[in-house]
Formats: sequence, structure tokens, C-alpha cells
Amino acid sequence: MAQDFGGSNRKIFSEMNASERDAVLQELSKTLRFRALASRAVAYERWQDMDALGERIERDHETIAADLEGAAVTVLEAVRLLSEVEQNLSATRH
Repeated sequence: MAQDFGGSNRKIFSEMNASERDAVLQELSKTLRFRALASRAVAYERWQDMDALGERIERDHETIAADLEGAAVTVLEAVRLLSEVEQNLSATRH
């Protein structure tokens, strides 16, 4: 079951403990894997990068979450990839 990260539960990533970072990483992994499937269907060239990162997070989420700096880098990479695909797909809709 997905955690609710909205409302009063919001925290800055650097203030989260390893368990909270782990939950964020697991949700990011699911989002990356789903977006990779959708991106593959429309022939977006970065789908493999999203799928690979999602798979790595899914496999190593506990190890990644234990290291704050490494987790932050991983989250930034995931956000960058998701942002790129959103921009690309938005541009093709107009």
C-alpha cells in the first residue's frame, strides 16, 4: 500500500530517516517502471534509462536509502528522467 506523502507528513528528503527514504525510493521505482512502459509504447528513446534506474532502485532500495547522499543523487536522477519524458510527451501532444 502506497504511503501518503502529502499534507502535514511532508518532509525534506535530507530530514527523512532511512526507512522514509526507502519508501520514497520504492514509489519512485514503481513510477519509473510504469513511465518506461508507457514511453516504450510511444517510442520515446529514454525508456530504457528509466526502466534501468527503476529496476536498480527496486533491487537495491534498502542499500540506496541507507546512504543519504547516494539516495539524493538517485532521486535527482529519477526526477530528471521523469521530467524529461513529461516535457517530451507534452511537446508531442501540441
